[in-house]
Amino acid sequence: MEKVIKTRKKRAGGRPRFEFTEDRLKAAEALAKIACTDEEIAEALGCSQDTLARGRARCPELDQALNRGRAAGRRSLRRKQYEMAMMGHPTMLVWLGKQLLMQRDKQDVSLESSAPPPFVVMFESETGTEAELELNGE
Repeated sequence: MEKVIKTRKKRAGGRPRFEFTEDRLKAAEALAKIACTDEEIAEALGCSQDTLARGRARCPELDQALNRGRAAGRRSLRRKQYEMAMMGHPTMLVWLGKQLLMQRDKQDVSLESSAPPPFVVMFESETGTEAELELNGE
């Protein structure tokens, strides 16, 4: 008697794989350049966030397009911020000074004495007169 070996056939059904075409790659890069989130990019491309994440893993061109777009967006924003600072915009000058030059606001906190400030207690006596008692914390 002959042995029959059953082999599993690959399923032909199911949803077709989402392809990241050149047009979709260009759109993804443009959206990344204007700081869109992965959720927004996926929605614009017509896929889920999970599909976009898996696409980045299996399609290096998609990952590169998103990285290029985000880098270009950061450069563009930094350029505009620098232009505003060079035009004398005080808020931008302070902000860029803090970000790029590690400048910080100086906060002077000084006490003239190491003793705690006086504590004043106001009370009213049984006769209706007010009295004040100052405690110096000593």
